[in-house]
This record gives sequence, C-alpha cells and structure tokens, in this order.
Amino acid sequence: MSQLRCFAISITPFDADENLDEEALRAHFRYLAAGGVGVFVAGGASGEAFTLSEEENRRVLTAAAEELKGKVPVRAMGVEPRSAKQMIKFAELAQESGVEAVQLYSLDQGHGLRPSDAEMEKYYRDVLRNISIPAVLSSHHLSGYVLPQNLLLTLLDEFPHIVGLNVSTPDINYVTRLMTALNGRTEVYIGGIQAVLAHLSLGGAGYMSSQANLAPRLSQSVCDHWAAGDLKATSEAFATVLRLLAADAGFGNVRGVKEALNQLGLHGGYLRSPRLGVDEATRAAVTKMLVDLNIREIEGIAA
Repeated sequence: MSQLRCFAISITPFDADENLDEEALRAHFRYLAAGGVGVFVAGGASGEAFTLSEEENRRVLTAAAEELKGKVPVRAMGVEPRSAKQMIKFAELAQESGVEAVQLYSLDQGHGLRPSDAEMEKYYRDVLRNISIPAVLSSHHLSGYVLPQNLLLTLLDEFPHIVGLNVSTPDINYVTRLMTALNGRTEVYIGGIQAVLAHLSLGGAGYMSSQANLAPRLSQSVCDHWAAGDLKATSEAFATVLRLLAADAGFGNVRGVKEALNQLGLHGGYLRSPRLGVDEATRAAVTKMLVDLNIREIEGIAA
C-alpha cells in the first residue's frame, strides 16, 4: 500500500461577483500541497461543483493538474450523475485535463429512487468500458444507498483501471465486511471523520475531509502518526480534527471553511449562489474556533 493519506475535498474560490477565481484556486492548491494532503477537485459539496459550467470544470481540473501533479495525489470528484453518458463526459474531461484519476459517483435517478442492482451494474459497466483514466468507485450513503459488496468485487475483478474505493457511510459494519472481503485488493478511503481510526485499524488507506482545506497539516498528521505507530500523537491530532469538525458543522461546513481561510489571510474566496456567506455571529464564532484550536500555529501560518 502507498502512503496513508488524507484527501482534502477542495473548495472552489469565487470572487465577489461569483466568477471562478483561478488565482485564488491555484494558491489554495499550493497550500494543500504544502500540507501533504491528497486533493479531490470539482466536488459537489465542498467544491460547489453543481454550480460549475463545463468550461469552469475544465479550468478547475487543469489548474489542479498543473499545481498538484507530482507533488500530491490529485483526482477529480465530480457530482452525482443522472446517466452513464454524463459520468463518461466528466471522466473524459478529467483525463484531458491531466488529473490522475476520476471518482465515479453512484447513479442518481432523482426523487430518492434507488436503482436496482441490475441497473447499478449496467451503469458501472457502461462507464468503465468507455473510459481509460484510472477510476475510484464511490459508495456514499447520501446517494440514498451504498453499493452491494458483490458488485464492487465483481467490478474489481473485471476492470483493472479501478484503483480505489471511496466509502462514506455511518454503518461501520458495512465497512468492516467490505474491508474483510477486499483483503487489501485496492485502496479504500473513508468519508466521515468519526470512523477514521476504525477504518485505519481495518487496513484502510486513509480518509477524505472538507476540513482538510483549512487544516491540511493537522489532517495528514493523523495518518502519519498512525503509520509511525505513535498512538498518543495519533489520538491528540485526531481529537483536534474531531473538534474542528464539530465546530465547522455548526457553521455550515464550506461556509465556515471559506470564512476561516479568509480570516487567516488565505484564499477561501466567496460562495456562489444559492449559498450565502456567514453572519456576524458566525464570523465571530469562526474567529474563536481558530484561536481555541490553535489552527494558525498548527498549520504554520504567519500572523
């Protein structure tokens, strides 16, 4: 297995007129690389990718490849597709842009409808047969379902360009059964910070985090301390990560992350409609969080 890694689900900075701020985006990528985290870009939640045009997606992906490739792992995340054609188009864009891999999100049929197992299998086969870029499968409970274990194992057998799985679910039993069945066949990253240490205990390759946008060194240090066998340092770093998550959840996640980055003199930028920025009370709470958790010092950010 390669180095244990935290992946930041990168934000996308916009300017005051809600245009893509490519200069700020590139500066943010350099900040993440200096912190040692891998980076997923053009994601639907932290990355606000549901608001991005095809050309904006291209610019984000190209900037990520140029700033990050060869320094830290850089992968395209994308948004939940409604069809195989939509997913293939994004994967082709990712390959043209030069990122290293693309995540294949679960099929979203709308109105909370769950695809049948046969429909899931057809969707993944249609996508994987038509792309050559390395692929990471996503099994995310917020899609309304997680992928059947047998389907994941079958796809891994058939398509060698699957290089990993992203698994996001509060069901640790699903994770445990899946990790046992995989037995190290591919890298698995978990979403949901609360389960990180359990996942590492099962042989996981690392985790994904929105808060790593703000604290990449801290976030990666959990994996580094674990790999070094320093459980005390792992526990201390992870406790701070959990406190950061708890605080940020109250701020609206990407809203709080962008506000915190801006307060530190970094490149959070603005949100894009329909999202709105934080109010004064939240702004003050973000300031307090940064002081209480010692984020500036942990991340080595000059005052």
